[in-house]
Amino acid sequence: MGITPRNLPFKLAIALVSFVSIVYFFFFRSDNTYQQRLESIYTSAGNTYGSAVKGKQATFVKNFFESEIDGPINLEPIKFVCDGKRWNTSIIVQCELPHGGIASVRNTFLNCVRYTIEIGGAFMLPQVVNRDVTPKHMVPEIAQDMSYFFDKEHFIDSMTKACPQMRIYRSMDELWNVPTTQKAYEIQPEALTKDFAPPGVLKKPEAWRDLFKSWLQVAVKFTPTDDKPIIVKLKQPFLQFPLRYDRGEFVMSFGRILRFREDARFIAANVLYALGEHFNIDLDPTKSIRPQKFYGAHLRNEDDAATPVKEQINSVVKVATEMSLKNLYFSAMASENTTAFVTKAASQNISLACKESLLMEPGYEPIKLELAKLTWDQQAMVDYEVFLRSSFFSGVKESVFAWNIAMRRHIANGEGTWMTGEAMKPKGGPLSFLDKLSIILGTESDWGRVLESLWP
Repeated sequence: MGITPRNLPFKLAIALVSFVSIVYFFFFRSDNTYQQRLESIYTSAGNTYGSAVKGKQATFVKNFFESEIDGPINLEPIKFVCDGKRWNTSIIVQCELPHGGIASVRNTFLNCVRYTIEIGGAFMLPQVVNRDVTPKHMVPEIAQDMSYFFDKEHFIDSMTKACPQMRIYRSMDELWNVPTTQKAYEIQPEALTKDFAPPGVLKKPEAWRDLFKSWLQVAVKFTPTDDKPIIVKLKQPFLQFPLRYDRGEFVMSFGRILRFREDARFIAANVLYALGEHFNIDLDPTKSIRPQKFYGAHLRNEDDAATPVKEQINSVVKVATEMSLKNLYFSAMASENTTAFVTKAASQNISLACKESLLMEPGYEPIKLELAKLTWDQQAMVDYEVFLRSSFFSGVKESVFAWNIAMRRHIANGEGTWMTGEAMKPKGGPLSFLDKLSIILGTESDWGRVLESLWP
């Protein structure tokens, strides 16, 4: 059965998971060893996935890893763009430490790569800011390797195949004896132009490379060469580069060069399996998005949420009821908000589940322990992967996380084609985004910049 007002042990589970996470983080956790932890989970007597999952669950997890909602990654559109650029790898592009959650970091990284392609330069693997265990206990400006969120080897392999002209540096350690790289030349990409449409998004990205070259000639007093390369640091290029500049095939493929780290995806696969078992529904991951299986709801309850939680809850329950979706997966919230959500959902015979409640069920103890080893930000990757596979998904306009999920699902909605932002804009009403698979609540005036510049 689902979570009901009489069945609320998941609140205790959430508190327990949070406590274990904090204890682990301060005493045992090391991002440098997560690959070793993966091996201990996946491998038992040479049998992949053997020690933590067996039988049909192991098959499900394996299929999850081998399947995506929008099919296999296609690197050819990226290769086509890279082949059409002029390259000068004496210019090494570095991304300023991005701030925010996984969706904001993801788009900032992708924009850094996209600007690097326009420049025709080399690329320094980015770092991320470790925001600690919970959003209320931030540790600013502590740099972590990009594997804190992403599968680094997948990124390097993808870009090496798609864009072999782009030299990739793993860290500044490779340049320790190159004096010309000890100082970074910082630039805000959008500062080179005053021509935007919508506000903040480059109106003429085709002109940006020449503007960059003009800036570089003034900023750097010598001509960079392979022996005397320079570092150019791009400052927070979050929502700037317009998707309309590239062909639809490129837009669909580009975001796939960044894939979440394997342990988070492993946990997500098991959570999705547990969800299917819990609600007795077939969630075969090889079949993309399955209709009429479960509703995915991301409710934002942080202090900066513009839409009141009560309004979000009422909207989700209303839409789920109208769509006859009685099984609902959500990302855990503060206990008082969760109780209100459970009560409202139960009034419409809707059963709820979250990753914490699902992993409290018998047989998932090893997976629950792995979840507890992730920080609050990292645990969002698990919800992201599960939400991607929901029959219908909803979020609110102030959440880049929700927008990113809806945009990625939009590719599956188009059955392998990309429709422009205008095609996704609802014609009137309190919505920012609507297609057959997802909805984003918010006023119409908010839709433009995100739809124009958030990579799916």
